Amino acid sequence: MDGILKLALSAAATALLTGILASVTPRGGGRRVVEMCGGLLLLLVLLRPFGALGTGGGGVWDLEALRAGETEASILREGREWINQIIAERTGAYILNKSEAAGLAVQVHVVCSDDVSVPVPWAVTIRSARPEHARGALARMLEEELGIPPERQYFELIGGTAR
Repeated sequence: MDGILKLALSAAATALLTGILASVTPRGGGRRVVEMCGGLLLLLVLLRPFGALGTGGGGVWDLEALRAGETEASILREGREWINQIIAERTGAYILNKSEAAGLAVQVHVVCSDDVSVPVPWAVTIRSARPEHARGALARMLEEELGIPPERQYFELIGGTAR
């Protein structure tokens, strides 16, 4: 019964944190990213007990890894890295969709910040055959919708660099 109470409290706290972060995030892509990340975090919280059912499965929440000397901090770090990767991939897909809507063929690489409690897109590199055209079409969207300021937006020429 104690485990169910902990699970319910963890889920409620995650949902509350997601709601608070979403309410202070400006409308647009940034808010959608926060809501998506909160949903993924809530999913992890709810699925965590199922990771303890098997033994030796090698999953993120493998209890035998803890018994073998793996620290809880390293397991949480692996989970955070996984969330960072998902956020970077989803944000990259969002930017790619916006680029395609503007008629641009680009390659996108997103880096997330590790210094905050909820990972957020921190910097972006956009590679294009016409980087100045891409900068003109995307720089404002990156700043307004995703909160990535111009000094952390990098536009590169495919086969070279154009910063």
